[in-house]
Amino acid sequence: MDRTVRDEIPTKQERRPDKIDEIALRLRRLRLALGFTQKRAWCNFIGTLEPSWHVFESGSRRITIDEALRLCERTGASLDWLYRGIEYSLPVYLAEKLRQVDT
Repeated sequence: MDRTVRDEIPTKQERRPDKIDEIALRLRRLRLALGFTQKRAWCNFIGTLEPSWHVFESGSRRITIDEALRLCERTGASLDWLYRGIEYSLPVYLAEKLRQVDT
């Protein structure tokens, strides 16, 4: 059967890893995977302001590239994982910690 362009358009129900809410979920998972339950301590660790982090983790705004680069430098996460959900770009230790958060 021939596929049409309409067949390739994702439906609303499909999860898109680049959506802001998916990125926000990954940000929260990362914070928890690294053992930070308090956002204040997390923000001090990564070097950002709490109000900025709140809008990123809540999904109100997409994390900026500057903040994302700083986050990757401090945590070992990758931009591919943060923005696109590509897990194989993560260091093994971090992928394991993230899996533990999911369970």
